[in-house]
Amino acid sequence: QPLALELCAADAVVAPTAWQRQQLPPVLQKRCQIVHDGIDMQTFRPAKPSQRHCNPLLTYGTRGMEPLRGFPQFIRALPELMQTRPEICVEIAGEDSSHYLGSPPKAFSSWGSWAKQFLESHGVASQVKWLGHLPLTKYVNWLQRSWCHVYLTHPFVASWSLVEALACGTKLLVSDVAPVREFCEGQPNVSFVDHRNATELSLHLAQALQTKQEPDPANRRQQLLKRCSLESSLSSWSRVSGLKLTTNH
Repeated sequence: QPLALELCAADAVVAPTAWQRQQLPPVLQKRCQIVHDGIDMQTFRPAKPSQRHCNPLLTYGTRGMEPLRGFPQFIRALPELMQTRPEICVEIAGEDSSHYLGSPPKAFSSWGSWAKQFLESHGVASQVKWLGHLPLTKYVNWLQRSWCHVYLTHPFVASWSLVEALACGTKLLVSDVAPVREFCEGQPNVSFVDHRNATELSLHLAQALQTKQEPDPANRRQQLLKRCSLESSLSSWSRVSGLKLTTNH
């Protein structure tokens, strides 16, 4: 109720994405403007093909390792993939923590500890590197080196990392859900999957690593610049607030 009262009394209502606006009652949707938070497109940019990892590199990044972001499903799909493709390297970035609902299996303190035991029991743990939290420069370089970056989620707010990977021109395998389609539908080098099916996910991972990445067209980056750049975000916020905002510190 307090949130509903705040929305009704607000002079302006803003949502970062169309999907989030659609969660509002119809009467409030009409008043709600879409302004993405904005990312630094000068930092997140495509790399040269020579910067890609020498071996097929599959990357998965997350703030916290948890079911909402498809972490258990991703882990369960790895043994079949890596047993048939031993040359594949898998790198997982993020902290072993949970920010949303979904407790790990009994006898495990976290989803990360469960995942390491699961991979060990299937004989593929040596092919997986756990990178932890990456500083910005290393994080950007990591996205640029990736042969395929995996972004999985149940219907929920799309992460900044999805847009950052798009800005880097990285090939993506993503969950086929509305918040993700909003950014990725019609984009080259992006494949959709029902991540709830481990066998299907494993097959899509193998296909993504086999298929040659196409050159990233300039129009995709232009679309992102118009919608998700810091400059675009501040320009939109200026119109909302009636104040002139700048990117200068």
